[in-house]
Amino acid sequence: MSCLPGQKLLNLVEACIRDRKLFGFDDDILIGISGGKDSLALLDCLFRLGFSRLHSIHIKTEPESPTPFASFCSERSDFTIINTDILQQIRSSNRNNSCYICSRLRRRALSDYAVSRNLPILALGHHQNDMIETFLLNLFFQRELSTMLPMQDLFAGKLKLVRPFYDIAEAEISRYATRLKLPVAHWNCGFEQDSRRSWIRQQLGIWQKENPQIRLNANLSKAILNPNPEFLPPRISDNH
Repeated sequence: MSCLPGQKLLNLVEACIRDRKLFGFDDDILIGISGGKDSLALLDCLFRLGFSRLHSIHIKTEPESPTPFASFCSERSDFTIINTDILQQIRSSNRNNSCYICSRLRRRALSDYAVSRNLPILALGHHQNDMIETFLLNLFFQRELSTMLPMQDLFAGKLKLVRPFYDIAEAEISRYATRLKLPVAHWNCGFEQDSRRSWIRQQLGIWQKENPQIRLNANLSKAILNPNPEFLPPRISDNH
């Protein structure tokens, strides 16, 4: 008997929500929609899994950016669009870390909206690859061992940020989006290719190509989630 389209991803999401105790069916959940495959797949998965109290929001980084996914989101949730001029602000500032600034501003807008509407849970479409890339970014550029978490409290517990794709490889989400023909928006902000995250992603691709016998992302994820404190040195001050 054949599975329903995308059933594998649905099972993985259900397991992540259950095992990590992210939220329940009676919770109001706000989903941040970028328009990319990850956020649209997350909304679709939660809808198909039977979560009925879904809200979603898209932060437009410039007024003229397309929203071919608006009907898709409205059919599955209480959908809101907020217009901003974030990209114009970034272009005017001439800062080097444009992707980081854009992400931070959009995250702030999402959080502010959630708190103002008394929506206690904000769900984002970050996946296993994002977690690995963030770990390496922090390792190389912030000089610390840290990464994004599957769940964290914000604003003194007023808001809980969750990532139901946390344990799931990007490739699985891509297959889901392609098979179900999700209305993914495609645009180029002009900054992403020069970002540090893009460089990390390219290096991971090179390392995997040079070592095809290993499952690089799976191994990195396993290592991050299973630190061995016995063989990690104690923290020291920056003066040493």
